[in-house]
Amino acid sequence: MGRIISLRHAQLLVVALLGAVLSVALLTASASATGKTWNLTKNFAAHPRINPVPDRYRNPQVWSWMYGEGDTPSSYRLLEHFLPPRETMKECDIHSFEWNKGPSFFTLPAVWYNAGPTLERGHNPCAESAEDPTKTFFMHPDNASSLAAVVRWKSPITGTVTVSGSVQPTDSNVEGIVWQLDQGSTILLGPTEEANNSLTSFGPTAVSVKAGESLYFDIGPGRGGSYDTTAVTLNITS
Repeated sequence: MGRIISLRHAQLLVVALLGAVLSVALLTASASATGKTWNLTKNFAAHPRINPVPDRYRNPQVWSWMYGEGDTPSSYRLLEHFLPPRETMKECDIHSFEWNKGPSFFTLPAVWYNAGPTLERGHNPCAESAEDPTKTFFMHPDNASSLAAVVRWKSPITGTVTVSGSVQPTDSNVEGIVWQLDQGSTILLGPTEEANNSLTSFGPTAVSVKAGESLYFDIGPGRGGSYDTTAVTLNITS
């Protein structure tokens, strides 16, 4: 009788231990899906020479630099032409990393990151009226063809994320840009036109995502059609 009781105790102990292990595993999985941050500017700066790029958690191809017809994900393509700092310094006196449609210098749409000091207005032969603050990410649509500059974030998780950021044209002659945030083909924010140098913040906006699903932030030309250098921040948290 004593041996039977001992066996039952042992079985109950095993069940309890398995339950504890399962609980810890579930808590760990839940914790790993929360408390993460994806910062557009930092991720571009960390991997400026490749497209698409991984995130800080080593998930591959999370961020992509793209172009296409605004609000039309099926038309989006990766920006193909990379310009290292030596080229942007030679052409435009900017120490920056740039991706554009190619094949020639500053073929729009384009995105870039100013890795050097702030470039004040009047010192940039490529955009004499624009200012490029240091450690800043920029987007520029193609005024002639109406193509938008696009940033894609491909979710590495399933859950709820919060999206926030800001948009600020940096050209003193800005004539207008239009920005929006999409989840696939669904518009989450915008389209919103900006026609001055004011800083516009957006979010926080909660979005339910599945692993592999994409959020798109695009900037297209406004009614003015030129002078569209735009500083952008984008932060996604879980």
